[in-house]
This record gives sequence, structure tokens and C-alpha cells, in this order.
Amino acid sequence: MLGTPQESVDLIRKRTIDKKFGETVDRILELLKEREKVNIDDLKKSVPLTNAAILNFMSEWGFIELKKQEIIIAGFGLNLLNVYS
Repeated sequence: MLGTPQESVDLIRKRTIDKKFGETVDRILELLKEREKVNIDDLKKSVPLTNAAILNFMSEWGFIELKKQEIIIAGFGLNLLNVYS
């Protein structure tokens, strides 16, 4: 059973949001791989979808470390990049 049209729209919307979230995380990690640290304002210019929710998620899960207005890649983020490189 495919569900209602609204359920289909909701599923597509959720998958689109999930995809954009994942792509944003990937772009942030790739940028941090190239540089030792990145200023938050510069990051937002390079990766426009960056917002506090994404950065907090990445920090809480060990992808990045937030230090004042700068971001550095953390152990889990570096490991993830190495797996997919």
C-alpha cells in the first residue's frame, strides 16, 4: 500500500530535507579537511545552508569542535572522511 497522497508528499519532503542535511554536513567536513580551522562566518559563506542546528548536531556527535567563533574537525569527523575517501 502506498498511502495517501499527503503521506507521499510528506515522505518526499523528509527525504529532501535529510539529503540536504547530509550534503551540508559532508561539505563542512570536506572544507575542514582542507583547512585546520574555519571561522563560522567564513563557513556560512562557503556552505550557505550552515546553521546553528547543524553545527550543534555535528559538535554533539563528535564531527567537529566549536571553539569560540572557529570550528575544527574532531576525531569522528576525520574518521568518517577517511572511510569515504
